[in-house]
Amino acid sequence: MIRARSRRGPRRPRTTARWCGVLIRSVGVGLLFGVAPQVVLGQQPEDRSRELIGTVVDEESLAPLVTVEVSVEEVEDSVVVQSGLSDGNGRFRVPELAPGSYRVVFRRLGYVPTSTEARIFEGEAGVVNLGSISMQPSAVELAEVTVVTERAPVVIEADRDIYLVEALPAAAGGSATEVFESIPDLEVDLNGRVLLRGEPPTIYINGREAPMQGEALDLFLQQFPAENIENVEVMANPSARYEAEGTGGIVNIELKRGVSLGITGNGFVNGGTRGEFGAGGRATYQSGPFSVMGGTSLRFSQNEVDTFDLRQNLLADPITWLEQDGTSDRSNWSGNVDFRAEYSLGENTELTGETRIYRNASDSERLTVYTERDGEEVVLERYDRFSIDEGAGNSADFALEMEHEFADSDRELDVEVEYERGNDGDESRITRRDLEELGVVDFATELTWDEERETEAEFGFDLDYTHPWGEIGQVELGYQGEFGKTDESQLREVETQDPADNILESGSAGFLHQQAVNSVYLTLMRRFGEIQAQVGARGEHAGTRLELPGEPEAYTNNRLSVFPNANLTYSFGEGMRVRLSYSMRIRRPSSNVLNPTNTSDDPTHRRVGNPDIDPQYSHSVSFDATWSGELGTLRLSPFYRYSVDQWERFQTVDTDGIATTTWENLGTTGSLGASLNASVRDYRSFGGSISLNGQRQSYRWDPILDQPPLTTTRWSVRANLDSRVTESLNLQGSLTYNPARDLPQGRRSATLMTRLGIRQRLLNNRVSMNLNVTDPFDVYRSSTNLRDASYVQVGRQRESARRLNMSLSYNFGGAGRRGGGDRDGRGGGRNGPGGGGPR
Repeated sequence: MIRARSRRGPRRPRTTARWCGVLIRSVGVGLLFGVAPQVVLGQQPEDRSRELIGTVVDEESLAPLVTVEVSVEEVEDSVVVQSGLSDGNGRFRVPELAPGSYRVVFRRLGYVPTSTEARIFEGEAGVVNLGSISMQPSAVELAEVTVVTERAPVVIEADRDIYLVEALPAAAGGSATEVFESIPDLEVDLNGRVLLRGEPPTIYINGREAPMQGEALDLFLQQFPAENIENVEVMANPSARYEAEGTGGIVNIELKRGVSLGITGNGFVNGGTRGEFGAGGRATYQSGPFSVMGGTSLRFSQNEVDTFDLRQNLLADPITWLEQDGTSDRSNWSGNVDFRAEYSLGENTELTGETRIYRNASDSERLTVYTERDGEEVVLERYDRFSIDEGAGNSADFALEMEHEFADSDRELDVEVEYERGNDGDESRITRRDLEELGVVDFATELTWDEERETEAEFGFDLDYTHPWGEIGQVELGYQGEFGKTDESQLREVETQDPADNILESGSAGFLHQQAVNSVYLTLMRRFGEIQAQVGARGEHAGTRLELPGEPEAYTNNRLSVFPNANLTYSFGEGMRVRLSYSMRIRRPSSNVLNPTNTSDDPTHRRVGNPDIDPQYSHSVSFDATWSGELGTLRLSPFYRYSVDQWERFQTVDTDGIATTTWENLGTTGSLGASLNASVRDYRSFGGSISLNGQRQSYRWDPILDQPPLTTTRWSVRANLDSRVTESLNLQGSLTYNPARDLPQGRRSATLMTRLGIRQRLLNNRVSMNLNVTDPFDVYRSSTNLRDASYVQVGRQRESARRLNMSLSYNFGGAGRRGGGDRDGRGGGRNGPGGGGPR
C-alpha cells in the first residue's frame, strides 16, 4: 500500500502550551550548547582543527569516483585512525587528525588500490589538500579489493550508524525483518513491527520513505530478500532535513546497486525447510555519462501458527469464559522489480529516473474452535469457524530527480518529483458450524463473505539547496510537499441458515481520507575546533479530511508544527568520540487507525479505529560515547524520550463478552534507557559483538481511561560471533534474549532466538554458498497475559521458528559491486561533509 500519512489536529489545546514550553526549554539548551563551546574555546589556544581533503578520479577518463573508501593509517603500525567515503563528485574530507605522519589509502571495487603520504606538523591548523588522486581501473578482479569481510561491519558517523548487512548472520537466505533482528539498535515485536528504542521508526528505502505502512509494511519487510540489501542506516535523531514522521527516528535500507564498469551484476537463489523459496538478480551497465541498473526478486513463504486464548468476562453476572483454540496455514508470494537510470549532463548536472514495483499475493486457511463456559465451567455453546482467505496487493513508485552543482562552488540544487500508487484487496469466506458435545459437526449455521478494497495515491515534490558556510560549514534549506488520498470500501454478507428460514444480511462501509502536507526546513552545520555542530528546524502545515458514509460532516483538521533538531559531536582523538543529539518528532495515525468501521470477521472480537486520535509528539535526547582501538569498539548510549499523546491499541470487553480493540491516546510517557555495545574486529580469526539494552518507561494515563500510573522495565541482550576458519570459510552465530516484561494492559513472556550459519566463498569470491539454521534447539515461544477491570485474558502463540536455509549467489562481470545508494553512495542526498542518507 502507498503510505497514507494522516495529520490529525489536537483535541486538547492545553498541549500547545506544553509543547511551547518544551520548545523554549529546548532552544535554551541549544543556546547553552552553542555558547558553551565558544567560551571553552576562548579559554584555550587558537583552533588546531586539521583535516585532509582532495578528489579521487578515474586515471583514464578523469571522471570523479564515488564511494571510494579513504583510510588514514599511521605509518609505523598501519593502525587506521580515521576513514571516510568520497561523495558524488569524487571529493573526500577526513577530519579530526592529530599531528603526525600518515599513509592515506584509497580503495574501490574495480580499481587498483593506491596510497599517498601526508604529514601534519605540530602547530599546523586548517585544511591539508591532497589534490587529485588518480585510480587505475582493474582489468581483472583483485582478491585484495573484493574480500567483503575487509569492510567494517559497523560504521559510526556523526548522525547515524551504518551496518553492513553481509556481515550479519541473517544475510543469507533471510528477510529484511531478520536483518533488523540482528542489529543491536533494533528489535522486532511478536507482530513483526520494527522498533528503535521501543518506538516504531519510519522505514526508508534508498533514501525515500517506503511506499506502504502498517501491516502492509510489516509483511513487505518479512518477504523482502536480505540478499538485495547492502547497508542499513539507523538514525535515532535525524536532522531537520528529513521528514519528522516516526518517533523512533529513521531506518534507511540501502539496496545493492551493482557495479561501475561495463555490464556486471549478480544473481541468487535460496530455499528453506519450511517451504521458503527465493530467487533474484541484478545487473548494471555503465558507459560514459550513462548508466542503467535494475533488478528483480521473487519470494515464497509458508507459515503454520497455532494460537490459544482464554478470556474471562468480569462484567458478566455470573462470570463467563470464552476459549479460542485455533490453527492457521498461510502462504505468501511476493515479488519486486526496480529500475534506475542516470545520465550526466556535463560535469555539474545529473538526471536520475527510478521506478519500483512491488506485488504480493497470499492465501490462508484458518480454523478456530470456540467454547463458551459459565462460572462453573459448564459448556454453554461450542462451535467452530473455518475461513478461506485470499489477498493481493501491489504498489508502484516513480521518481525523477535532477542534481546540479554550481560551477566553481560547493552550492548544490536538488529537485525531485515522485508519484506513488497502490491497491490492496482481500476476500474471505467463513463457515460457522455448531458442534455437539462429542465434537461431531452438526451442520453449517452461518456463512460470511467479506470483501475489502483499498486504493491509495500520493504525489510529492522536493526542492533542496545546499550552500557552503565558509570552509568548514554548510547551510541547507528546502521545501517538501506531499498530497495524497486513500479510498477504502468494505462489503459483508452474512447468511444465517435455519431449517425454517434462511436470513441474509448485508452491509457496506468504507472511507475517503485526503491529506496535504507542506513543509520547509533549515539546517546549519559548522565546526568549532574539535566540535562539529548541526542545528536546524522544520516547519510543517498538515491538513487532513476523513469522510465516512452516512456521516453528515467530515473529520477535518489543520495543524501547524515546528520540529527543532540539534547534533553535537566532539572528538578526543585516539579513537574516542562523543555525540549529543536532540530531536522533536511526530507519529501520525494512519487512515486505518482512524477508520471507525469494524474490520474484524470474528463476532467475538471487534477491531475498530478512532477518528479522534491525536498525533503523538516525542522529544528525544541521546548521548553516544565511542571508543575505538586495535581490537574493536566499545560504545555507551544513554537516552531519554518524553512523549505526549502516545497512542496504542487498547482492549475492553462488554457484558456480552464481546472484546473491542481500538486505538487510544494513552497520555504522556517517559523513557530512560541505555545500550552498551562491545565489538571485536578480528582477534585470532574471531570477531563479534555483544549488546545490552535496557530502559525504564513510565505511563501517565489520560483521565478518560481511568488507569493508575504504570512503570515498566525492559531489557535485552544480543550476541553475534564470527569465526574465519580459512580465507574463504566463515562460521557465524547469534543469540537474542528478551526477558518477560510488563505491557500497558498486561505482561509478555520472555523469548529466546538463536541462529547458526556457515559461509563459503569460491571462484575468487564470485560464488558464495550459505547455510543458516534458525532456532536450532526449537526453544522460541511467546505468550501474553492481558487484564483490566472488564476482563482477564491469557494467550499464547506457537509458531515453530526452527528451519534450515540454503542460498547460493554469483557475481558476474569484471569489477565487482559498489556500495548501494545514490550518486553520493549514501542512499539519497547529502547531509553535510561526510554525510548523506535519506531525504
